[in-house]
Parts: sequence; structure tokens; C-alpha cells
Amino acid sequence: MKKRKIAYLLTAAMLTAMLGGCASSGSGETSGDSGTDDASGGDKETISLWFWGTSDYQRTAMDEYLVNGFNESQDEYQLEVEYRSSVDNDIAVALSGEGGPDIVYGSGPAFVSGYANEGLFVNLDDYAEEYGWKDRLVGAYYDLCTVNGSLYSIPGAMTNYGLFYKESVLEENGWSVPETYDDVITIMDEAIADGMYGGLIGAKDWRYTNEWPVTILMTSVAGPDTLYQCLTGGQAWNSDKMIAAVDEMNTWYQNGYMGGEDYWNLDANETFQILLEGGTPFCYAPLNGFQWAKNVATDESQLEDLKFMPLPAKDGGDGAVSLSAACTFSINSQCANPDGAAAVLDYMLNIDFVKNMSAEWPGYWGLPLVDFADVSAEEFEGVSRNYIETCMSGIEALEEGNFSYAAATCFPANTYEACIDIDTVWFGEQTAEEYLQGMDDAYAEDVDNGISLTLPEPN
Repeated sequence: MKKRKIAYLLTAAMLTAMLGGCASSGSGETSGDSGTDDASGGDKETISLWFWGTSDYQRTAMDEYLVNGFNESQDEYQLEVEYRSSVDNDIAVALSGEGGPDIVYGSGPAFVSGYANEGLFVNLDDYAEEYGWKDRLVGAYYDLCTVNGSLYSIPGAMTNYGLFYKESVLEENGWSVPETYDDVITIMDEAIADGMYGGLIGAKDWRYTNEWPVTILMTSVAGPDTLYQCLTGGQAWNSDKMIAAVDEMNTWYQNGYMGGEDYWNLDANETFQILLEGGTPFCYAPLNGFQWAKNVATDESQLEDLKFMPLPAKDGGDGAVSLSAACTFSINSQCANPDGAAAVLDYMLNIDFVKNMSAEWPGYWGLPLVDFADVSAEEFEGVSRNYIETCMSGIEALEEGNFSYAAATCFPANTYEACIDIDTVWFGEQTAEEYLQGMDDAYAEDVDNGISLTLPEPN
């Protein structure tokens, strides 16, 4: 069983690399020598964290607000971050050998579950009580990060899934911001007729991007309640509502709503470049899209009217927020100083840290904190303001119970792997029923392996 989970980590953790927009820069380099008398931090005890190889502007923000910010906030611990382009594989190998950094950056709650069950992560219940984390985190996310009733990680940024659009592009083409599912379809059909892309998803060299349309359309067509029942054993995946969702995914692929054959020829950065240049009305992606847009924008003015919304429900009504985290942070059971590692996690669970990071690096650091209710979007400018507003509305929806479940975060290991096979339906290799039977078989295997998540129920 351990080999199965290690193999899954090598696959699923790479999803975080894709969602994070990993770059090769910074691999193996360390930050953590600010605010001390020497690079080792003097008498401070070192806390280590491995992170992916960021771009220049991303690393500048992380060094200033996480590394230097934490190190200067107290005089006991020295946080050192290694930026590794191979971080996902490195962590998987290190954990399998009972090694690795003090703070483990992971690919989400499903990743945490298997390793927590194996005793490789520290139980955080005592720290949660000491620091009051349960009161500071949005309840749905706190629950999601528990395993068998105990907390084993804190969530990274919220990662809602849906559609990005530019108000100016819609206006130039005579379209209004869509209010219904049918509005979205009408705009995409008209865009294709005008020689544009109807919508775009970039899956070049990364088949696991398939989980984006799975998440978005299972939520919109089958609905959050159906997904909840499937993920908690209340009903089979191979049901009428889920078949309708898979059929709709096939329609989207065949009609070119996700880029047609270019679904496989474009990556996320390229799709957002096309959106910024007016070549498509929509990009379908998680909230990380804000950072991908910033990566390719030639001018900040291109980003000022970049907005996000969940896809409306097909049978009417607003779209549901996708319960998802860009990543998780856990404490390695081999950590010599778990108190210091917990102090770093506590530092991150602070609205000032979230605000500072999001101002410079929109799209990745909107941790789901209750204190978002007191944030004013007026404090931010441009794309960062749009990102903060999206996070605030997402938390409001979560607290109202209007949420669904993202595959990468909420599907257990084998179920997640099976959902990626949606392209076999697109290519005519499987029927919707056969694909969903594979989901049922995979979910049964997860249950047998004891891999499950504590999922909050939607309202």
C-alpha cells in the first residue's frame, strides 16, 4: 500500500507544480539569511521548507513577506526556504525514506491523508488549539485538512475553478457578462462563428489538466449534492446525473468549447495570453489563472479588467465555489523542532501576510481565513484587487454552503486517477457509463485502502 501511495504522490504532487506555475529558476537555492547576524541565523534554530522554483517576482515576494517577515518577527527560529524545480519528486522520495524538510509542501488534502495514516506527519490538534486555528480558518477548509478527526495540514490558497474573462473583450464583441449557463454557451458559439476560440483550456504536455473540466462540469451539471454523495459513498458514480455531466463534457470537447485540438497544443500561460489579446472570451481554469495572466501580460493595463466567475449551474442558478486548495503545509514527523515549524504555519495564517503576498503575487496566496471579511478591496490595485474580490466572494459562498468539490483536492487517490481518463470518452474509446464505472471501481479501491477525506456537506 505504501508503494501505491508513494507512486500517487509522484503523480499528484506534480499537479501542484502545474497549478503553481513552476519555473526552473531558483532550483536548489536557499533564502533565509535576512534579519540575523549571519547566514545561519546566529543562535536561532533552523526550520526548513522546500518550495518550487518560482519566477523572479514570485520569489521576491516570498522572500520578503514569508522568509524575511517570519525571521524578523521573532528571535527563536530561522526559516530557510529551498527553491527546487524538482521539489515534488524530491519530497516524494524524501518522505518515502523518512527524510525531507521540516515543513512539507504538498499537493492538497488527498496527498496528506495517506501520509498522515502512515504516521509521517505531525498531528496538529494541539497547535490548532494553542493558536486558535479553527477559529481563523473557514470551517470547510479546516474540516478538509483533517484525517480521522485530527488536523494534519493547513491549506494553501483557495483554488476555485471556473471561467476567466476580460470585460473589454466581451464589450468589444457585443457580449454582456454571462449570467446563466446558456449565456456562456451562446457566447462561445458566436465566438467560434467569428473565428475566435469559444473557450480555452491549456493541457499541453500535462494530461492531468483534464481534472479542470471534470471539476467544472460535474459541479455545473451533476451538482454539488451529487458529488458529495459520490465522494462519501452515498451513491454510485455511474448514475444518471453523472452520465449527463460526462456527456456534457464530451459535447464541450467536440464543439471546441475548450479549444478543440488546441486543448493539447497550448499551456496555461499561452491560453491566458490569447485571452489578454482578445482571441477568446473565456479561459477555464483554477484561480491560479491570475498569476498565469500576470506571467504573460505585456502591460499591467491588460490585467485591470480580468475577472473570474464559477460556471453557472446548467439547470439554473449561480455556480458553486469549488472547494480546493492550491497546496497544503504539514509538519514532517522527523522534524526536530515541530514548535518552530508550527510557528511558521501560524505566521502564514495571518491576514496581513495574505494581503502582502496577494498584492505582489495574485493567484496563489489567498488562504481561506475568516478575517477576509474585514479586508477592503480598496487597499489593492489592478489584478490583485480583482483577485482579492474573488477570494472574498468565494469565502462568502463557502460560509453559505454554496460549494462543490475540486477533483485534485477532494477526490481520493485512485478516484482522482480514474477521473483523468475523461479523454477516453472524448476520443470514443469509452462510453460515459464505462468511464464512470471506472470511477466506481477506483473509489471502491480507495475505500479498501482506507484513503478518505473529511468532506463538509454543501447547503
